[in-house]
Amino acid sequence: MKKLIILSLSFIMLASTAINAQDSTGRKHDRHDRKKAMKELNLNEEQKSKMKEIGEAQKEKKAAIERNAALTEEQKKTQLKELKMDGAKKVNGVLNDEQKKKMREIRKEKHQGKHEPKRGVTNLPNERKVRG
Repeated sequence: MKKLIILSLSFIMLASTAINAQDSTGRKHDRHDRKKAMKELNLNEEQKSKMKEIGEAQKEKKAAIERNAALTEEQKKTQLKELKMDGAKKVNGVLNDEQKKKMREIRKEKHQGKHEPKRGVTNLPNERKVRG
């Protein structure tokens, strides 16, 4: 019985470690993508400063929404979506026309990458996986 409990606890700790590792990897990847995008936009110092201010304000507002216990999950989701849209508008206000065009391209590429099917995976339940 002791062995079973120890084995179960070990498994739980291992699983939680794996989940945390996946979570932090995704965040680092997103941070790298944002830095790369900002570099591609060729921002001047004033734009960089404004972008930093927008990012910090967004981060604070997001945290406030997420920790607001008075809101339901649906309300939080709605407010976070509105916050994201507001942030995008503010960012667009900082960019010139050429940079806005580049930003649309970057977002389009990122969006396409998220929705492309993984190689060898199908959505059909009884279809064999094809390796390619």
